Amino acid sequence: SVSPEYFDVLGVPMAAGRTFRSDELRAPVVILNHNTWISRFSADAGIIGRTIKLSKVDFTVIGVSAESFSGLHRLVREEMYIPTESVALIAADPVRFE
Repeated sequence: SVSPEYFDVLGVPMAAGRTFRSDELRAPVVILNHNTWISRFSADAGIIGRTIKLSKVDFTVIGVSAESFSGLHRLVREEMYIPTESVALIAADPVRFE
Protein backbone atom coordinates (compact mmCIF):
# COMPACT_ATOMS: atom_id res chain seq x y z
CA SER A 1 0.00 0.00 0.00
CA VAL A 2 1.18 3.51 -0.80
CA SER A 3 0.14 7.10 -0.19
CA PRO A 4 -1.97 8.68 -2.93
CA GLU A 5 0.99 10.94 -3.82
CA TYR A 6 3.50 8.07 -4.10
CA PHE A 7 3.91 8.05 -7.87
CA ASP A 8 3.74 11.82 -8.23
CA VAL A 9 6.38 12.43 -5.54
CA LEU A 10 8.71 9.86 -7.11
CA GLY A 11 8.05 11.20 -10.61
CA VAL A 12 6.94 7.79 -11.87
CA PRO A 13 4.93 8.04 -15.09
CA MET A 14 2.17 5.63 -15.94
CA ALA A 15 2.48 3.26 -18.89
CA ALA A 16 -1.32 3.27 -19.02
CA GLY A 17 -4.08 4.97 -17.08
CA ARG A 18 -3.44 7.39 -14.24
CA THR A 19 -2.17 7.70 -10.67
CA PHE A 20 -4.31 7.93 -7.53
CA ARG A 21 -6.44 11.00 -6.83
CA SER A 22 -6.61 12.51 -3.34
CA ASP A 23 -10.31 11.60 -3.09
CA GLU A 24 -9.49 7.88 -3.46
CA LEU A 25 -7.96 7.33 -0.01
CA ARG A 26 -10.37 4.52 0.87
CA ALA A 27 -11.47 3.59 -2.62
CA PRO A 28 -11.03 0.09 -4.02
CA VAL A 29 -8.64 1.15 -6.79
CA VAL A 30 -5.35 -0.43 -7.84
CA ILE A 31 -2.33 0.40 -9.98
CA LEU A 32 -0.56 -2.60 -11.47
CA ASN A 33 3.19 -2.94 -11.65
CA HIS A 34 4.27 -3.09 -15.30
CA ASN A 35 5.60 -6.67 -14.98
CA THR A 36 2.34 -7.82 -13.40
CA TRP A 37 0.41 -6.19 -16.23
CA ILE A 38 2.46 -8.18 -18.75
CA SER A 39 2.62 -11.52 -16.93
CA ARG A 40 -0.92 -11.72 -15.56
CA PHE A 41 -2.89 -9.60 -18.01
CA SER A 42 -0.92 -10.03 -21.27
CA ALA A 43 -0.30 -6.26 -21.48
CA ASP A 44 -4.00 -5.76 -22.22
CA ALA A 45 -4.60 -1.98 -22.42
CA GLY A 46 -8.27 -2.75 -21.84
CA ILE A 47 -7.53 -3.62 -18.21
CA ILE A 48 -7.87 0.05 -17.29
CA GLY A 49 -11.35 0.51 -15.82
CA ARG A 50 -11.93 -3.20 -15.28
CA THR A 51 -12.14 -4.81 -11.87
CA ILE A 52 -9.96 -7.51 -10.39
CA LYS A 53 -10.60 -9.35 -7.14
CA LEU A 54 -8.15 -8.89 -4.30
CA SER A 55 -9.12 -11.05 -1.35
CA LYS A 56 -12.75 -11.22 -2.48
CA VAL A 57 -13.04 -7.43 -2.96
CA ASP A 58 -13.45 -5.87 -6.41
CA PHE A 59 -10.75 -3.29 -7.12
CA THR A 60 -10.85 -1.10 -10.22
CA VAL A 61 -7.60 -0.96 -12.18
CA ILE A 62 -6.81 2.72 -12.78
CA GLY A 63 -3.22 2.52 -13.97
CA VAL A 64 -0.08 0.60 -14.87
CA SER A 65 3.30 1.85 -13.67
CA ALA A 66 6.10 2.61 -16.11
CA GLU A 67 8.24 -0.30 -17.25
CA SER A 68 11.32 1.37 -15.75
CA PHE A 69 9.80 1.39 -12.24
CA SER A 70 10.17 -1.77 -10.17
CA GLY A 71 9.41 -0.25 -6.78
CA LEU A 72 11.52 1.04 -3.93
CA HIS A 73 12.26 -2.30 -2.29
CA ARG A 74 14.90 -4.39 -4.03
CA LEU A 75 14.04 -7.57 -2.12
CA VAL A 76 10.27 -7.28 -2.51
CA ARG A 77 8.49 -7.83 -5.81
CA GLU A 78 5.73 -5.23 -5.89
CA GLU A 79 2.89 -6.51 -8.05
CA MET A 80 0.33 -3.80 -7.43
CA TYR A 81 -0.29 -0.65 -5.44
CA ILE A 82 -3.38 0.34 -3.47
CA PRO A 83 -4.02 3.45 -1.37
CA THR A 84 -2.85 2.87 2.22
CA GLU A 85 -6.25 3.61 3.70
CA SER A 86 -7.95 1.02 1.49
CA VAL A 87 -5.98 -1.80 3.14
CA ALA A 88 -8.86 -2.05 5.62
CA LEU A 89 -11.00 -3.41 2.77
CA ILE A 90 -8.83 -6.53 2.53
CA ALA A 91 -7.29 -6.68 6.02
CA ALA A 92 -9.36 -9.66 7.14
CA ASP A 93 -8.06 -11.85 4.32
CA PRO A 94 -4.54 -12.34 2.88
CA VAL A 95 -4.26 -10.63 -0.51
CA ARG A 96 -4.83 -13.00 -3.43
CA PHE A 97 -5.52 -12.50 -7.12
CA GLU A 98 -8.73 -14.18 -8.23
